[in-house]
Amino acid sequence: MKLYDLIKNYDFHDSSVEDLQYDKINKNIVIDIELCNWRQKGYKKDEPEIVLCKLVFSGVEKYTIKPDCKKFGDDEILNVVVNSGEDILHMVLLTSKQEVKNIEILANDVEIKFI
Repeated sequence: MKLYDLIKNYDFHDSSVEDLQYDKINKNIVIDIELCNWRQKGYKKDEPEIVLCKLVFSGVEKYTIKPDCKKFGDDEILNVVVNSGEDILHMVLLTSKQEVKNIEILANDVEIKFI
């Protein structure tokens, strides 16, 4: 799916990023997320409140993270934005040390895989 469709269909606020792997050669990124299922459209009370998923970005042309930090673990997602008509995802994270990380991904496609 296109990046814009991802944020239209899923709410990532308050979910957490557990890991991010960037494969520069194959031009893909995989982000492991503990997704707040209770924030999703169509959530039913008998479903788990938190679910594990992977965001798999393909055709990655650009990836930046500021500050340049490769360690992840329980980083809270504050905001995810993709402007209409763009293929650039902007994600803002808050670490357990109360530091802010900004991630930018330019990709052709993204797939969400539930574990």
